[in-house]
Amino acid sequence: KTSTPPENINSITAIDGYIVNGNVQLICNGKIYVGNTDIRGIAKVDLIDSMIEDCTVRVVGTDDTYDYDQGKDTPWKHTMRSLKGQRVINPYTDIAADIADDSTNDGKSVAEIMDLVIDTLGPEAVNIAGEFDLFSDFGANTTATDAAQKVRVLAESAFAAKVEIEKADFEDLQVRLF
Repeated sequence: KTSTPPENINSITAIDGYIVNGNVQLICNGKIYVGNTDIRGIAKVDLIDSMIEDCTVRVVGTDDTYDYDQGKDTPWKHTMRSLKGQRVINPYTDIAADIADDSTNDGKSVAEIMDLVIDTLGPEAVNIAGEFDLFSDFGANTTATDAAQKVRVLAESAFAAKVEIEKADFEDLQVRLF
């Protein structure tokens, strides 16, 4: 009997409210490593720790996936991504991944991408975010501070707006095609 060394188990946390039963995928050099999120939004993924830096990270919702804050009766059927090597997936990291996809941002640091996320969200985001690490598990800190609660509300609002925009673009495309 063999056991997996503890250093090979990585935790990835998915948050929009914690995402429960989400399919977390780390894509590393064409190989996919998967895990499913638990009630705390945490997926355990068997991957050598040093490899995670080169992996793209995403959570994909299925029929059984839900946002813990919304409850089981409200399926969460979305995809959220993060920057390579990150261990948290949240609405801010999803915006960051979209920004990083733009070739004009090639070579920018995580801090520079985070600044672009705040710029994208508008001037009030600077006041709300302050020194808070937007790429962290802000859900774990929600009850700790007023700032964490504001960061969480902004994140959920930003992701809800992105979903609505994507839905509107799809419906607009359908109208144009049919």
